[in-house]
Amino acid sequence: MIRDTILKIIQDSLQLICESEGETQVQNIISVQLGIKPRRTFTSKDYPNVEVDISKDNWAIEVKYNAKFYDGVDQLLAQNVLYNVENLNLIHAHKYLNPKFINGFLNLTKKLNINGFLIDLREKKIYPNFNKNGS
Repeated sequence: MIRDTILKIIQDSLQLICESEGETQVQNIISVQLGIKPRRTFTSKDYPNVEVDISKDNWAIEVKYNAKFYDGVDQLLAQNVLYNVENLNLIHAHKYLNPKFINGFLNLTKKLNINGFLIDLREKKIYPNFNKNGS
């Protein structure tokens, strides 16, 4: 399952992710491990283009760095609704986390059926939140 693969990549690359200085670096770390080129665009004759950080087959990963707890959800929902991407994954890497942020991120991803991965860059800690379908 892609969520387990993502978690393993984050665990194995945690030191490198914690030393990163931005979203693009985190995207590159994860995409290299998956063997996928990052940053592409879904296009359609019927819908506007939607950018995706990392994707293949029927799954997508959005990566955010020091962003608001809800950032990236809009892109994942657009990919799901307009482009039929079923397995949604959101990675947030943050230097400063507090309990409200952690609770907001974990509850939002859970209720929207998104696999969430919250990374505390200072504490080198991962808060995974897997969707109910187990994918």
